[in-house]
Amino acid sequence: MELVFDLRRNWLILTCKALTWALLAVTVFNIASFAQSTDTAINRSFSAEAETNMYQLVDRLADPEDFYEFRQSRTNLEQLGAFYDELNEADEFDLLSVFDQPVPVRDFRGNETFDAGYGTEGSVGGPYTDEVGRRVQDVKAVQLNQKAFDFYRLAVSEGTPPDWGDVDYSDGAVPVLLGSSYAGVYEVGDVIDGNFYTLPMRMQVTGILEEEASLYYQGEMNFYLDHHLLIPYPPSAEQFAAQDQVFYGILYFAMVNADIAVPRGLSTDQVLGELAEASDHSGFEHYAVANLPDYLLQFSLVKSIIQDNLALVQGIGVLLCLGVLVASGFANAQLLRRRQAKALAFWRLGYSRGAIRRMLLLTALVQYAAATAGTAVGLSLLPQASPAGLWSAAGVLVLLVSVDAAHESHLLRRLIDHTSGRMDT
Repeated sequence: MELVFDLRRNWLILTCKALTWALLAVTVFNIASFAQSTDTAINRSFSAEAETNMYQLVDRLADPEDFYEFRQSRTNLEQLGAFYDELNEADEFDLLSVFDQPVPVRDFRGNETFDAGYGTEGSVGGPYTDEVGRRVQDVKAVQLNQKAFDFYRLAVSEGTPPDWGDVDYSDGAVPVLLGSSYAGVYEVGDVIDGNFYTLPMRMQVTGILEEEASLYYQGEMNFYLDHHLLIPYPPSAEQFAAQDQVFYGILYFAMVNADIAVPRGLSTDQVLGELAEASDHSGFEHYAVANLPDYLLQFSLVKSIIQDNLALVQGIGVLLCLGVLVASGFANAQLLRRRQAKALAFWRLGYSRGAIRRMLLLTALVQYAAATAGTAVGLSLLPQASPAGLWSAAGVLVLLVSVDAAHESHLLRRLIDHTSGRMDT
């Protein structure tokens, strides 16, 4: 009965405290969710390894006739391959070789969203019949080397990454990865029959990428790979048979046209010196370098915005926590004044200090339960799910309960001691 009386008398203060606590817990949940998603974004797209100067390496054989003439010589191609190997093995920087050459796939299972023309200025080609009568479709594909895969922190949600050291096109088979949207279309272990730069290729799926996997490609900060087929480049420019010269003549140029991720401490002169040395060793001279300051500028601005906003939001969260604790303290002081007469009456009736303290703290337990229930309702209405957010919200409630219970116990002890002193006199 005393619990009901206390709730009726002080319901407004107790309700305001419970609602304030619940709102704070939900706010902290949102802040923690934002922080978690921010960390994920920074780790995925703005890793420490990405804080580099980026240069673009291109060949200077823009004229189709010069390009064709160069590829007719095996010696030229071997020099080009040696140039790639020199750069790929360099310790001073990372050669990020990425190219988005579509691949014709036989009896493709996917829909038009995987088509090479989907989402581009071109049109969706759809399935067609090739020169030997097979039903094929040109699908989005990206070819890349291991350094690019590691630099952009690409990872699989199913299966395993390819064994880069065993990638070899000479036998017409290669391990491949699929973007996350391929889940349910193909499975790990499936074999896809395709045609890669005129060379028939059996592509065995070893893994499926995580959702929203992306990399930097041709000025686009986040080139998403969800609908792409990923073909790994071999670890080096391998030897090739005479009948495959057309294939390797195209492949080597695609591999050499790459980005170079350079640590900030390495000057442009040093980069050019390393390239010149690789050119001297290999004999390949038809290259040029273009600096890409836009990449570094975009990277710095976007990362700064994300981190600044995160710090601001976290600061607001700390201030809200402090404000709620102060407000709860004032509310407890008001409750103390309203309960003083009742405590005095209980003392006159012969109740012990412990009994009085327990009766009044029962009301606090009801308030704590109400705050927890309000938090649960609030979180259930939010669209996002975040384990970090749930732990943070629970931690805030535990902190509030601990501090509030200690404060109320202190006030009640003072009240009872004051009442006892008055009775003693």
